[in-house]
Amino acid sequence: MTALRILLTGTGTIGRELLVPLLRASSNRVAVLMRDRRRRSAQQRADALFRELDLTASERARVEVLQGDVTCAGLGLDAAAQVRIIEDVDLIIHTAAATALTADRALCDAVNRAGTANVLGLAERCYTRGRLKRLVHLSTALVAGGGSATLACEDELPATPAHANHYEWSKYEAERIVRAAMHAGLPVTVFRPSMVVGETETGRTRDFNVIYPLMRIMASGYVTRFPADPRARIHLAPLDFVVGAIMRSLDAAWTVGLTFHLTAPDPPTVAQLFDCDAFFPSGVSRPQLYPPAEFDPSACTPRERDLLESVSFCFPYFNSRLSFETRNAGRLVPLPVTDSAYLTRLGRYAVESGYLQRTAG
Repeated sequence: MTALRILLTGTGTIGRELLVPLLRASSNRVAVLMRDRRRRSAQQRADALFRELDLTASERARVEVLQGDVTCAGLGLDAAAQVRIIEDVDLIIHTAAATALTADRALCDAVNRAGTANVLGLAERCYTRGRLKRLVHLSTALVAGGGSATLACEDELPATPAHANHYEWSKYEAERIVRAAMHAGLPVTVFRPSMVVGETETGRTRDFNVIYPLMRIMASGYVTRFPADPRARIHLAPLDFVVGAIMRSLDAAWTVGLTFHLTAPDPPTVAQLFDCDAFFPSGVSRPQLYPPAEFDPSACTPRERDLLESVSFCFPYFNSRLSFETRNAGRLVPLPVTDSAYLTRLGRYAVESGYLQRTAG
């Protein structure tokens, strides 16, 4: 890879994992946009991240921390910093997002839709006045709508998605304006990962999100029934697969102007996930699965109802009728296998890390 000057807008689950290969693939220089958060400055947060990632001194020297915020015009950067970005940046990777499925509409709109508009504004200036070769936009397979029952195609947005939450809606709106800019001539590559979980071979993850909180409650022994279709597919994307696909695209000029569904072509079923011994301590009974139309909350104890309410944001994804075209993704990288063996690796890592109990409490 030719050395690039890169702007990375976020250091969440995927942005953080991208930073290491971006630095080690070549002598790239990366400007990382970070905001002050609570009592920690952007620089303090960055220093903690660099320690977590075990960056070397020479790698740290090629990272510039930009104090800013995607929700602000010009990303909250002063005029001099904006001019420097416009003149110097070859590649923008936009990963900043509010990703919680329970986030409210105002936050999702400000970060995901308006934040993306702000990134596009800067990217267009970089392209017309500077040296920008590409914008990589991290979308989500869920722009198709968690409540939809359709085959989602890679190179188009569905016309009538059934969005299950504000996150899905805001990422759809963000991608809509990205695609408008792409069709107007901005060089863009769009990636749509499904639910990002642990790495392919080890199950390793730093963030136990999406399926993990639900499975921890299911493994508690306190829930006896769960509203889910055993035949529904759980669309998972190993973290290393997602990072690898993005990195591979940077050396593949043909990926400009295309969209990639980063997910497995043969996803596991809900039944396979609940049958996975690695997620359940020995001796703990597993919830019985009921199709939502047959699920009666009044049959649950008050404690069960409270626990189920705490993970109700997951329900659409355990009754999903969505499927995803992966033709572009399969051309770019080998697609992942998320079978029962992979689920076992996820569960084992969750136990070994202490996130899940090894034995019944």
